[in-house]
Amino acid sequence: MRQRQRVIFSSRAVDYGAEHPPNIRQDEIADSLVLERQLEEVWNRLTPAQLRILTLWRRDGLSFEQIAPLLNLSPHTIKKYAVQAVALIRIGCQ
Repeated sequence: MRQRQRVIFSSRAVDYGAEHPPNIRQDEIADSLVLERQLEEVWNRLTPAQLRILTLWRRDGLSFEQIAPLLNLSPHTIKKYAVQAVALIRIGCQ
């Protein structure tokens, strides 16, 4: 089971957003919701290893060589999983 990351909201940012809503067209909102649903579907198809690698690589900025010992895998395997995950995301969001 995947653990979700906690998000902390700034009450000032929420208040500002409520007082100054962005000027977004309805079609932009619909497109955004479709993309969000596609990303969620793709995200759920990724393996736990792919999710961990993407998190360490893209969010935390670690290189494949830095990730390898953390997951007890070779840098080549880390790169392979990362490429597969990115490909799934690109295909799923077209």
